[in-house]
Amino acid sequence: MRSYLITIISGCVFSATAFAFDSDNDKVLDNFDLNPQKKSAFFAKNTITVSQLSGFYSDISVAGRYRFGDDILITGSQFEKLIDPVVVVYQHNNVFNFKPTSTSSEGLVFKLEVPKGKYALFIYDQDQKTNEVKVESLLNNAPLIFGDASVTLEKGKTFSLSGIGFNQDSKVVLGPLKITPKFVSNTRLTFEVPNNAAGLQFYIENNALKSNIIRVTSYK
Repeated sequence: MRSYLITIISGCVFSATAFAFDSDNDKVLDNFDLNPQKKSAFFAKNTITVSQLSGFYSDISVAGRYRFGDDILITGSQFEKLIDPVVVVYQHNNVFNFKPTSTSSEGLVFKLEVPKGKYALFIYDQDQKTNEVKVESLLNNAPLIFGDASVTLEKGKTFSLSGIGFNQDSKVVLGPLKITPKFVSNTRLTFEVPNNAAGLQFYIENNALKSNIIRVTSYK
């Protein structure tokens, strides 16, 4: 599977794997674009659409949690109509085009090889494109917290997290507090919520690597 990157730096075009251009600035690189001089149009309403992204981790797939190098499943409607799809991931002038590693009516799988950051994603096929969805990529060895993106915490009580990439160096960073877990394995972590906790979000930190952020909606 080859991926292509185009980045505008001081008027120069740079590609990580090969020099590639996007003449019409539609984020589909010319070597994949059937009409590189004209922007691709959206698929007709209620036809091919993207609904969800999920990352593969061991034997499970989890929506909304991704790292560099993870296999990502794209699901949606009427994917059986796709002929030669390309997955487009972009952030301003940073443009990545990927050929799927597998394609079926159930969805497309591709390897997310983009630097840490927030991106938009769509599928291009036969000079048309789907709706866009958001995707955030973390560093390849970063821990991931699964489950709800926002939670309620109870002060003085133990709170459990499931995920991947936890280890003995993991700390729960809750506002200004760094909390040592009561229990930690690669996929499970528990910590006691301090009575003086007031942070509006938390994440897991393994030395310098940070997980996705979980919002704290309230404390009991």
